[in-house]
Amino acid sequence: MPDLIEPILPPQNQPGMPLPEEQVLLSSPNIVEDPPASEEMIDMLNGFLEMNNIAETLDEDTLKEIGFRVVSDYDIDKDSRKDWERTQERALELARQIASKQRDTTANVNYPTIATAAIQFAARAYGNIIKGRDVVKAKVIGKVEAPPQVMEISPMDEGMPTEMVGTPKPEPPKKDARAARLSAFMSYQMLEEVEDWETSLDELLVMLPVTGCCFKKTYYDIASRQVKSPLITADNLVVHYTTKNIESASRLTHVFELTPNEIVERTRSGVFLDKEFGEPTTDETRDSNDEDAPHTFLEQHRWWDLDNDGYKEPYVITVHQDTSQVVRITARYDADGIITNEKGEIIKIEPVQYFTRFIFMPAFDGNFYGMGYGALLGDLNATINTTINQLLDAGTLSNRQSGFLGKGINLGRGDESTFRAGEWKHVVNTGDDLRKGIVPLPVREPSGVLFNLLNLMMEASKDLSSVADVLTGESRGANESPTTILALIEQSLKVFSSIYKRIHRSLKSEYRKVRRLDRLYLSLEAYQSVLDDLEAKMSDFYEKDMDVEPVSDETELTSTQKMVKAQALVEMLGSGLNDREIQKRYMQAIDIEDIDKILPPENVEPPPDPEITLKEGELEVKRMEAMNDQQRVQIEGALTQAKIEKIKSDTERSYASVDSTRAQADNTRAQALKDDHMEKLDSLTKVVQMQSEAISKLTDTVLGGAE
Repeated sequence: MPDLIEPILPPQNQPGMPLPEEQVLLSSPNIVEDPPASEEMIDMLNGFLEMNNIAETLDEDTLKEIGFRVVSDYDIDKDSRKDWERTQERALELARQIASKQRDTTANVNYPTIATAAIQFAARAYGNIIKGRDVVKAKVIGKVEAPPQVMEISPMDEGMPTEMVGTPKPEPPKKDARAARLSAFMSYQMLEEVEDWETSLDELLVMLPVTGCCFKKTYYDIASRQVKSPLITADNLVVHYTTKNIESASRLTHVFELTPNEIVERTRSGVFLDKEFGEPTTDETRDSNDEDAPHTFLEQHRWWDLDNDGYKEPYVITVHQDTSQVVRITARYDADGIITNEKGEIIKIEPVQYFTRFIFMPAFDGNFYGMGYGALLGDLNATINTTINQLLDAGTLSNRQSGFLGKGINLGRGDESTFRAGEWKHVVNTGDDLRKGIVPLPVREPSGVLFNLLNLMMEASKDLSSVADVLTGESRGANESPTTILALIEQSLKVFSSIYKRIHRSLKSEYRKVRRLDRLYLSLEAYQSVLDDLEAKMSDFYEKDMDVEPVSDETELTSTQKMVKAQALVEMLGSGLNDREIQKRYMQAIDIEDIDKILPPENVEPPPDPEITLKEGELEVKRMEAMNDQQRVQIEGALTQAKIEKIKSDTERSYASVDSTRAQADNTRAQALKDDHMEKLDSLTKVVQMQSEAISKLTDTVLGGAE
């Protein structure tokens, strides 16, 4: 077998994978009533997991029975939804503006009621789901553990005791780090590696409003070594009409076509059994002479008891529809999905679900396929078309007069009765005879009542489809306040919001399926290579404390709503919250590109706010001015004391007449004290001058930085 198409089976015991829980047993328990039988059943199911095609081990009679049952059950399911198929066919004709073959009017205009509603829905939803390069968000379940404190040692701490050095530095929490890795990888995977995922999502959002239901099939392709998740239309996935949900469906049949060359590829690679199918069935869309006409296959996801223990196991059985021949059977369960009791008997097998249902709106009768604008607006759209065509026919008959000509009227020259603008014709009859011989066909003007009824039906269609004028960009007048317009938008999006939440749930289910396939098939080298992170571990994909969901906000539907939320966050800047994250969300709301290149790196302190710096400078200036005033008071007190001492000295000298030597000494002491005070005064004056100059320079610096 060529290496390129060698099948890859899921490694059910991948290194590092957590062991199954106690109630899930992959082998026989220690104490059982019938150990050989229990072990045989478990071993057989585990053996099926390792087979690329279980059909190779079954006898021909068993394969014929299985093939007959698959085709028969498919016919039952398809017959149950006949009325739904007729409704879908009519809805698609109205949405595609296909001219009706059966009509009672000359005009044939189709008003785009359903098409407009579908386009509006897709335009709003697509931009909210695909946000730049982020589509998947890993959500932490439970509390985020407190970040551990790691001591950061500086050069000044060298040689000091361990308990006295270092600065506490928090590490990022492990849960957050794993969530960031998982989000980055799966977003890259969905946009770059999953083939045509974004294109198929775009198609789904356009088709879903019309048909009411679409599907994504998520699986691992053994040939391309890639996860795939293509779009499957509701026409090609047949489920019984009364089925409540996709998880409880007893069977789902995917109808697909393969050309003869594609069948050979699957046969030679060991995916299909080698069978003869003959010529494919053709219809009006296929030429019987076409050598590449495809064959139709039924891939039925159902339950079947292959181990004959009385309990059916989930399998995927592929059958050629025309011949009912089985070409492939594969297991549809994981090793850790086999649950046994204390006797070793299988009591339950958890099936693996490949399909994700995207539903537009639940149906009033609770059917599996729900309903879309095709069912809601089909009759209304058809009535609008008929009314418009009747008005056009009435206007045409009114503008183009017709009637009866009497046998006696002779127009001459071949009796031409058509006129060009400004043309006059010669006739043989006189004017009075001509007037009596011409009887115009009685035609009424287009009905005003019919026109009002048309407006009423158009408004009703807008109410059902939420296509309000305020949402399509039409002006409501200059006097409307922004608050009023926002309130109108919010009310108009009520129906749309509930629909979008259903899409959000379906996307979450699809991402979970992709995560499971990554757990089984993704290599650690590929995971680390994409992230360029050696800390990435495969345990990121199967830890139970992590979930994946769309990065889009299920309640945020318009750019106006995004801007209102972002503006509210901007007002919280500097309040102790994560300013970098607030700035990032604001830039995302206004669609700024390359945000990470604009914002500073994480864990880096942002530059100080100029306003805060200015206020701090003003406070410093006031503090220095207060110190200057205090020193000025001290200088003035020293001068006053010096004057007092001088006066005292003069007084004592005038009264000292007896001892001149003593008077001279007192005079000398007073002079020395005066000189000392004057020296202190000069020193304090210089200090005040220096502080005044420093205050002036600081003021200039602060004011200059603020500018």
